[in-house]
Amino acid sequence: MPQKKRMGRGQIGEPSATYCRTGRKVRSRQAGSALVTSRLDPRSVPVVRSAKALPGFRLQIAFEDGATGQIDLGASLSGPVFEPLRDESFFAQVRVDDELGTTVWPNGADFAPEFLYEQIRNSGQ
Repeated sequence: MPQKKRMGRGQIGEPSATYCRTGRKVRSRQAGSALVTSRLDPRSVPVVRSAKALPGFRLQIAFEDGATGQIDLGASLSGPVFEPLRDESFFAQVRVDDELGTTVWPNGADFAPEFLYEQIRNSGQ
């Protein structure tokens, strides 16, 4: 089988990367005529089912697998995207995006579901 030229991002040809539903870049390779993608099992990515804002920049979160808990996001609200969330009334506008499986706000801010899940696990809930 002849060697394939590695194509960079933005070049026409075989893809050098694929993106999963959470936007994480995963490597791919060509195997015969089928594209084989090395990625995480989609069942292993936690999916947020509900989120409720609580005072003090905390969220009450429930995941698809039954895990629940409260997360304090106060220390994570820095930078241009997260700065508006430091207003409690804006923070309270959190909702769950079913397509992304995570929390989102009207300005486009969101947190990776993996991060939120780890916060619950690390808190011992």
